[in-house]
Amino acid sequence: MSRSSKLALAVPPIFLLLGVALGGVSKAGTHDVGKGKQSMELRHLFDAELQYQLGMETVLPAESWEGDLIGSGEGRVTGARIRGTIRWSMYAASCPYRADGRQYPSAGRTDEGDHLCRATPRGFIKTDDGATIWFDAHGFGLRRENANPQWSLTASLRFRTSNPRYLWLNETLAVWEGSFDEKAKRARYHAYYR
Repeated sequence: MSRSSKLALAVPPIFLLLGVALGGVSKAGTHDVGKGKQSMELRHLFDAELQYQLGMETVLPAESWEGDLIGSGEGRVTGARIRGTIRWSMYAASCPYRADGRQYPSAGRTDEGDHLCRATPRGFIKTDDGATIWFDAHGFGLRRENANPQWSLTASLRFRTSNPRYLWLNETLAVWEGSFDEKAKRARYHAYYR
């Protein structure tokens, strides 16, 4: 069995679907699925640059999240409809990485020795115009052993806000994809919505 076949068996289907959806986004934001002329339009929502802050308090309490606290941080989101600061805490299950430097070398390994985590970052965006937008994300992180310390990340996003300017987000599902650099403790994401 090839490496990619084994990885496909180890990765839950939603991760593969997100990868297909995001990997095929054209400049116009349309992705054609198969030969059936179905299309899934994904529009750019924002880009985010996140920096872990050692010793920062968690943004939300841990009791309702899956996995262990990886770390918390701050950053910036920029997009045509959303701009502002972001604060979050990252929880992950079966993850060998911790922002404080602790390592769990045997956690979340594939048959090929790559690391695979279930990740649940949660937090809020404080927009430049004063709104607060809470978000929950559920996804995966994959670090190939030969690409250490770089992680590839994908997640589905759900938003909640009471601000009238952003109520449309309460009915919007989004996905983000990005990368995380362990050494720099920095993540970069691109978020898209339907």
